[in-house]
Amino acid sequence: MSAPADQVPELTKVVKDAEADGHDLYLVVIDESFSPFTVYRDIAHEIQTSTGGTVLVFGPTGLGTSSTDFSRVQIEDATSEMHKGVSIPQQAREIYDKATQPNVDWTLTTIVLIVVVVIGAVVARMLARRPKAAASDDAPPDAGDAGSSPDEV
Repeated sequence: MSAPADQVPELTKVVKDAEADGHDLYLVVIDESFSPFTVYRDIAHEIQTSTGGTVLVFGPTGLGTSSTDFSRVQIEDATSEMHKGVSIPQQAREIYDKATQPNVDWTLTTIVLIVVVVIGAVVARMLARRPKAAASDDAPPDAGDAGSSPDEV
């Protein structure tokens, strides 16, 4: 962790909580402004490739993230809901808490929905064919098949 001395105790608590949950969390606070703001993400990615886990880089004009523990969607969602104007330790806590909240497994949900649609299509197809087969079995025999013709009567 790299941060101003006054923020270290609170940030250390966030890191320790993450460790207790089985996550490697690295927090970096930079007092230098970069343009474009994507430089913070590049720094986070560079650190993350050597440390693994999740890296959050806070700067005066932006925030950068990189993670092997959380998906890009989870991290983006967590950073988008972070309160602006609060201290960096509070921002770090909010991001971590949001990233670790239970999420919908969209892959599993998509697979289940596809299976349900396929089963529904098969059942609908079977039901659509059934009335035609039943109607042809219940049809009265042809008049020519009765053995007598109208002329014979």
